[in-house]
Amino acid sequence: MQLNEVFSIWDRFEKSKATEVVIETKDGKISLKKGGAVVMPPAPGMLPAQSAAPNAGTVSAQEPEQAVSETTPVSGEVVKAPFVGTFYRASAPGAEPFIKIGQTVKKGDVVGIIEAMKMMNEIVAPCDGTVTDIYVDDETLVEFGQALVCIGD
Repeated sequence: MQLNEVFSIWDRFEKSKATEVVIETKDGKISLKKGGAVVMPPAPGMLPAQSAAPNAGTVSAQEPEQAVSETTPVSGEVVKAPFVGTFYRASAPGAEPFIKIGQTVKKGDVVGIIEAMKMMNEIVAPCDGTVTDIYVDDETLVEFGQALVCIGD
């Protein structure tokens, strides 16, 4: 399947009322799910991409203040990645970040950008509040549902 065919299917899927589609190809299968991620197996002979963080389960001094897990107590609303992509904390390299810990935000304020399929997608605050935590660094590959920031009262 050619890349332009994938984009055509993606475009039609986005305009439809369908919430999920699975397409069988000679190389495997493509799954599209609204609010989810695109899953496409690697072409034969190609290795899966290496993770940007070789020790993804650890937090170093270079990484954000803390990692969120199912058992981490959180006071506030956690903004999660709506899809897989690269998270950017600022609009351009060297620019001021959209948010900082302790900053007050209003519902709809941009808290970051996720680049997916060469498209820049603004991630906005779902509520008014104060930024209590930022869980990912600039230019970090994020997964669907990964915690990005926490906005408390």
